[in-house]
Amino acid sequence: MTLNQAGNAIGVLEGWMVGRTVTAASVDQLGDWSVQLGWTATGPQYIVWNPNSEQTWTAPTGFVVDRIRTLTGGTSMTARSKVTVGPIPQLVVLKRNN
Repeated sequence: MTLNQAGNAIGVLEGWMVGRTVTAASVDQLGDWSVQLGWTATGPQYIVWNPNSEQTWTAPTGFVVDRIRTLTGGTSMTARSKVTVGPIPQLVVLKRNN
């Protein structure tokens, strides 16, 4: 049996969460969901998405996005404070804004 895209995505999501503690979860006035998974060596991690529309999620004050991981397993590096979110969750790893 082979996994389809949904099965692969569940495996990636599981990898993001195993061994981590959910430290906060919220939905803002635009419908952006964010789940904080604690800290890495550089800063906090969030799973972010918006099930209804494409919006802009802003990193907390004092942080910028270090990298973004997708459910397909891709990773992109960046140093900006905003991320476009939509219905597919992304793992956003932050670092301190020096």
